Amino acid sequence: VLGPGIGIVSISKGAEIGLSMAIHLKQVTATVLINGPNFILSIPQVYHGQISKPLAVSPQSLSINALGLAEFQHSFEEARREASETSLLPIEKAQGHFLFIVGEDDKNLNSKVYAE
Repeated sequence: VLGPGIGIVSISKGAEIGLSMAIHLKQVTATVLINGPNFILSIPQVYHGQISKPLAVSPQSLSINALGLAEFQHSFEEARREASETSLLPIEKAQGHFLFIVGEDDKNLNSKVYAE
């Protein structure tokens, strides 16, 4: 980042926070988001009294892999389709530039779909 602006590099849940910062803080002029969502996950975000509510996880679509670890890859699909405006992050309000990096083997989020 050249000049007076700042840049953010963020991953997964941090990418949700990085995207939110890029939307609300005009000092952020460049944002790199790695395998992150374009909506609020699990914990509400509050900024200047405005509450952004998280999407609910669909327990039916949660899966457990061979190692016994939870995979959330498809858990947010239905909720995202039915999402209210308060859950989706309004990326069009951001003033900086974005680079979305996605891994198609991510088992927590379907990041490719969210980047599109």
